[in-house]
Amino acid sequence: MATRQDVLFAAEDFIAKYQSFDQSNFQAYDFDTLKAAMVDYIRLNYPEDYNDWIQSSEFISLMDLIAFVGHNTAFRTDFATRENFMETAQSRDSILRLARFLGYNPTRNINSSGVVKIKTIRTTESLIDSDGTNIANTDVVWNDSTNANAYEQFIMIMNSAFGSTTQFGTPFKSMKLDGVNTEVYKINSLTEQQVVYPFSATIQGEALPFEICNIDINSNGYFEPMPDPNASINCLYLNDGKGNASSKTGFFFYFKQGTLELLDTLINLPIENQVLNVDTENICNDDVWVQTINEDGAVTTPWTPVENVTGSNVIFNAINNSIRDIYQVVTQTNDAISIKFADGRFGNAPKGIIRTWFRSTNGEEYTIRADDIQNQQILIPYFSKFDNQLYDLSLTFDLEEPIKNSAASESNTSIQTKAPLVYSTQNRMVSAQDYAVYPLQASTSIAKIKSTNRVHSGHTRYVDINDPTGTYKDLTIFGDDGYVFEEETFLRKTLSTGTGLTSTQIIDQFIQPFLDETQVENFYYQKYKADFVWSQGTSVDSLYYKTSDETGQAANMWTWKKVTGTTRQSTGYFTHGVSSPLMTPIGPNATQAVAKFLIEGANVEFAQVDANGEFVENSETIWASITGLYGDGRGITDSSLSYTGKTKEGYGTVTLSRNIPDGLRIKRIAPAFNRKFSSASSNNEINAIKTQLDANNSFGIRWDHRNNKYEIVLGVDLGASQSTAFSLTESTAGTQSDNSYLIRVEYYSDQWVFLARCIKYNFGSVANVRFYNQRLGNKLSKVTKKSTKDSIKILNINLGPLPSWSSTTTYAIGDKIVYNGTQYTAKTAHSNQTPSSTSTHWTVNADGTGLATTLLPADYDFDIEGYYTYDDGYTDPRRVLLKFADTNKDYVIDDPFAFESVVGSNQIFITDIQDGNYTYKTLMIDTPPQKTDGTIKYWESATSYALAEKVEYNGSEYESKIAGNLGILPTNTTNWKYVRDLSYQQLTGRSSIRFKWAHAASEDTRIDPAVTNIIDTFVLTTTYNTEFRNWVKNDRRAQYKPLPHTTEDLQKMFASLEDAKTSSDTIIYKSSEYKILFGTEADYALQAKFKVVKTPSTSLTDNEIKAQIVDYIDEYFDPNNWDFGETFYFTELAGYVHRNMIGIISSFVIVPINSASRFGNMFQVTPDAHELFISAAKVSDIDIVDSYTESNIRIASGLVETPTAVTSIVGTSTSTSSSSSSGSSGGTY
Repeated sequence: MATRQDVLFAAEDFIAKYQSFDQSNFQAYDFDTLKAAMVDYIRLNYPEDYNDWIQSSEFISLMDLIAFVGHNTAFRTDFATRENFMETAQSRDSILRLARFLGYNPTRNINSSGVVKIKTIRTTESLIDSDGTNIANTDVVWNDSTNANAYEQFIMIMNSAFGSTTQFGTPFKSMKLDGVNTEVYKINSLTEQQVVYPFSATIQGEALPFEICNIDINSNGYFEPMPDPNASINCLYLNDGKGNASSKTGFFFYFKQGTLELLDTLINLPIENQVLNVDTENICNDDVWVQTINEDGAVTTPWTPVENVTGSNVIFNAINNSIRDIYQVVTQTNDAISIKFADGRFGNAPKGIIRTWFRSTNGEEYTIRADDIQNQQILIPYFSKFDNQLYDLSLTFDLEEPIKNSAASESNTSIQTKAPLVYSTQNRMVSAQDYAVYPLQASTSIAKIKSTNRVHSGHTRYVDINDPTGTYKDLTIFGDDGYVFEEETFLRKTLSTGTGLTSTQIIDQFIQPFLDETQVENFYYQKYKADFVWSQGTSVDSLYYKTSDETGQAANMWTWKKVTGTTRQSTGYFTHGVSSPLMTPIGPNATQAVAKFLIEGANVEFAQVDANGEFVENSETIWASITGLYGDGRGITDSSLSYTGKTKEGYGTVTLSRNIPDGLRIKRIAPAFNRKFSSASSNNEINAIKTQLDANNSFGIRWDHRNNKYEIVLGVDLGASQSTAFSLTESTAGTQSDNSYLIRVEYYSDQWVFLARCIKYNFGSVANVRFYNQRLGNKLSKVTKKSTKDSIKILNINLGPLPSWSSTTTYAIGDKIVYNGTQYTAKTAHSNQTPSSTSTHWTVNADGTGLATTLLPADYDFDIEGYYTYDDGYTDPRRVLLKFADTNKDYVIDDPFAFESVVGSNQIFITDIQDGNYTYKTLMIDTPPQKTDGTIKYWESATSYALAEKVEYNGSEYESKIAGNLGILPTNTTNWKYVRDLSYQQLTGRSSIRFKWAHAASEDTRIDPAVTNIIDTFVLTTTYNTEFRNWVKNDRRAQYKPLPHTTEDLQKMFASLEDAKTSSDTIIYKSSEYKILFGTEADYALQAKFKVVKTPSTSLTDNEIKAQIVDYIDEYFDPNNWDFGETFYFTELAGYVHRNMIGIISSFVIVPINSASRFGNMFQVTPDAHELFISAAKVSDIDIVDSYTESNIRIASGLVETPTAVTSIVGTSTSTSSSSSSGSSGGTY
């Protein structure tokens, strides 16, 4: 019935209503279309009534006026409509209003805050120290080394200024914050005068106002209490346990940027939801306080801020029900505010004098460097605790650490994005999406955020948290399937010739950094060791140690004489000779052949006596480095003018990195390795390099370890091929046969190529251990106060390698040795009989295990240097890169022969294995066919093979199907059976190692063992993002690389979120990090250049094209376009660049820089889960070429190149060549 009546009896329905306008154009909105629509309508409906279309007629004028009004009305209606929807609103007022409707209060600017350390104090009060000195009007400096009474005087002045109940040692409040003991002391300052103490500082060229303000502490850190003119000013005393010289030990004040202001309002009658407007702009987000005061200005009622004072939300405010004096801060345009009070039912309505405190700031985001706030002064009047008289306390303070906690106001775009998302969380964090969205409201400095549930629910509170990944828990894991091997390779960098860099800049940015690489140092200790200083070295130095040699070589023995010792070092001196020991001068200016090597940085191997008190061939040894040298090592003289070997303080003239017992003899010296080129006038290595660079020469740089200097290898002498093996022998014949270089510089018409020889020590576990979350840098433990980092210990329960043959050793029947890489067993008892396959005294080992029957003499420690990284950026958890241990952190390795002591001459095979869709390199368990001497069994036409005997031929393995298989190629299926394809590398190393992996988890975060969920929240802040991008574009010096926020910084930033999370959850805040691609700042495996072919018709210059490409690459890697852990595909980047440069370039390809990679590598790169990509590509990384050739994009033709001395760059392997007498080749990559 209702339907019938609506349809049949309605006076007018919408269809009938709008049918009368069926000829109207309702899509006309602007002036032109409205006028055209009216003209069309009149012509159609009134063709006879009006046909005068003269432009000057009054009717046309009326149509113009109506069209104008219609246009304005349509615009205003459209604008007003858009302003009522969050997605389309443009006005700041509208966006703020809509955000409040969704319960989202946008964040205003956040000002910088931090603590400054008091360096100097002075008082006008007469105070007498223990020496009877009046220190009135005297500057007293904290930790003044020139004033023995500085500490006493400093504390005396501070105690006089403190209240009688808060003397030093009895603080007003104390707790431990971030591992630092923190105490609050009240200064008995003059009240009713100043609430804050202003000062000014210049930040990034702009003079900004700052204020020393009051401070209090809680579990979240420092905070400013509500301003009160009747309150005394507080200061902090911090003590991190590192002494008074530490930047975190001493007295500190709290400061903030901005100007504290107040507004008093008299309210005679309480009004429901009273609103007070504060029109001052740039009021910061956290510094607003409201209080009721009396006529004298004393605070009678402090008011408590809440998120909402109206609607149902007010009853859910996280405050005690008895607290009814509540208010809400409403953000207005330009960071002005309104104070909104309750309605008198859920909260009290205000009455009386309402004082509003607020701080206005500059409203910007910036970093305050430590140098920006130095030698600032304030004056605090105080009442002395002794006579209660008023005196002046003058304080000078400095900023000790950079501050980067400011943030600009939340942008319109941010509000429009976050408000709907936060509304969906309903002010709590429960689901995974809540943890990814709700934290966005905590700070305006969040550029991107990601939360991951690391540990699932169900952990009992009575059992310690089990975190097998080692993120939050230290791990000590033992394994018995370890393998270790060395890879010899080149580190490679390139530079286009047209960059305009000076030779000095090229040295600083491209050559000098090679010397700081651990892998280059590894190469030095491994390849130069044959010519280290000892009697059995290549140079046969006059350095002996054995007791049996005393008869003829006593004068060539050096003995350590210990003076003092601790657990980590010892001091003493060296004596030269045995029967009549001498105090021979040592050091860089020494003339004695051995003494000149005893300098800082040298590693010394000391021999110990055996059970009979003698120094013998197999004496156990200890390595130690020389970390300090006083004068020429002879020290001061005694009363008889004889050298004592001591300093005037009574220490030895030589400091060693270990506590070496007295009386040990030097067995061997590893000369110091210099990490810096010299600029001394007597040996200006930098000028020599600059000369070659300025002349555009190819050249090498060799390290003359015996004369402690770098030398130039001229281009006419430089080895013609990079693949030629290293040799210590220098060649100056002009035949390009000098391969003694450590660094190689090649000049081409379009680019420089810089290469450094290096060795990587790889350690892996076949199946038992995965190396996650490595701590690669030393860090002081907050618990043990010792430096910790991840390490690998190869245990002494492993069998030792076979010893090398020695002409001075007497061998018994059955003794095993290694000679020239081949293992032998003694057939007779003899001495000084050179091993060979035809010797009557030796036989080649049949088993080829290369291991002795005795255990290693000790554990061997290695530090973990880094992850093993593949071409696509993936870090392999199956293995890590090692470096020689440096247990005392003196930057000199402990034992340069640790690898050789573990491995000897053994070799292992490394191959590819398939795991799902990914290919990994690991230990080859099923090794290729080998002869009894351990070499590969290649097929040979002259050899007869037995039934089932296996050989290798052309990279494949075959098995003989008959006995007496002679002269028949393995491709003959009648006589041979194909087994498999072979792909491997044979490298120096060993397997089946028993080891211990010690992993030190980060102590930045403490885990409550009673929690059920651990939420990892990775945050990219705008501050870190801006600083890192500025560094990549402008600075690039490694020492100035911006550091990500610490966990403590982020915890303070997100402190307000703790009440919103589920009670069973613990949130761990971590700063995300950037993974650098392409430029020299990236890892070697991720450095690349771009080759571009431009179109013939383009009018742009090469430099303009390069600049545009760099800009488009930067746009592509904008963090807004990426999620954490998202894989990079070059094809996508190439498509983006091509789309934006149509008609300018015709082709765009990527070519990895490292020497082992080829065209096609780096087409896919995968970061870690918390990483984002950033490009470090510069204009110099873009090369314009006429066309692509095999050489300029390094296409592998046929088989991959197989250099004999080059194996891989980080994560990228190439083969070592091998061949048999028949010309067949071994298995290769």
